[in-house]
Amino acid sequence: MEEQARKINPGLTPKDDLERILFGSGEDVSHIVDRDAWVVEGWKELIEEHGSKADAEAALRDYMDQMVETTGLCKPSSDDPDAKYLSIPLRAGVPHINLSLRFWPGPYSQAEYYMDFFRSDIREPVNVPEGYQVWMIPDPDKPWIQVVGMQLLSLEKAYGIPSNEINPGAEKFLLRDGLIRQLTYHEEVVLRFEVPMRQGAAGAGIHDGHPVLVPN
Repeated sequence: MEEQARKINPGLTPKDDLERILFGSGEDVSHIVDRDAWVVEGWKELIEEHGSKADAEAALRDYMDQMVETTGLCKPSSDDPDAKYLSIPLRAGVPHINLSLRFWPGPYSQAEYYMDFFRSDIREPVNVPEGYQVWMIPDPDKPWIQVVGMQLLSLEKAYGIPSNEINPGAEKFLLRDGLIRQLTYHEEVVLRFEVPMRQGAAGAGIHDGHPVLVPN
């Protein structure tokens, strides 16, 4: 969380767990004139909610402990060994600009992966370029599982943030391990891809306490 806070709000050093959460929540707080008073107000609200400062601090510790499992919300560095890349092929009529799709792991227990658009020439993420769309499509090997195609929105757009208000390079998609997705440019199919699959993700074959068995 502290690393994320420093990335979102460079130049600000969190002094405690509350500041780590406030500075790392995804909002640029540099416009807040009196940040100390703003943090004090945050403490007052927490103490009122939990009854005492000790209980408020305990609640913050519990929250930070829950953040130990990778959430994927903080984008990886350009040399992160856990990130995977898929180059977008050059096609007539489709702007290329050295684009790749980048994937990095989210919560293992939820079998979630994250994806963004990545400029391989400058080694930096970019927001979704104009005209590109990501689609949920039926798996060609299992078309009966999902029979309806649907456009996927980035997390930011799903929360109602207009494209022009998304911080540069911040836009990302939430995907599921092993599922098939499709990238289009306007109405033209650019490529289909399979989200990386981690062995044993989503409970290692156990759901609600019941193991999922495979015939042999």
